[in-house]
Amino acid sequence: MNARGIRTTTMAAAIVFAAVVAASLSGCQTKVVTSGATQQDTVTVAGTGVALSKPDRADVTFSVSSSASDPKTAMSKAAVVSDRVTKAVKGAGVADKDLQTTGVTLSPKYTYKDGASLVTGYEATVEARRA
Repeated sequence: MNARGIRTTTMAAAIVFAAVVAASLSGCQTKVVTSGATQQDTVTVAGTGVALSKPDRADVTFSVSSSASDPKTAMSKAAVVSDRVTKAVKGAGVADKDLQTTGVTLSPKYTYKDGASLVTGYEATVEARRA
């Protein structure tokens, strides 16, 4: 399809869209007939629209990581900080039902010496999001 054919098809689609919108807004029925053939007489439609609204939702995702020499302390520290962040998010107006924990991980931290790996501590991570 050449450039003129593409413009004609695009214009026909725009006219059909405008007619459907006009019909739905005015409650009347509109019938639009288009053809794929190139025509000498044309109708040009141009418009600009702006829609403004206040945001009514924010997507929030956070993760908290904590390190310690033992796994229990690493998890406890991550849970305390995660709880603080969760309370702050709730304080900003997010309902409890809209918060969801998406992951909890506990991983050893290693160091390597003389070809051997040694556990030097643990890292705990808690991930959550506004559902």
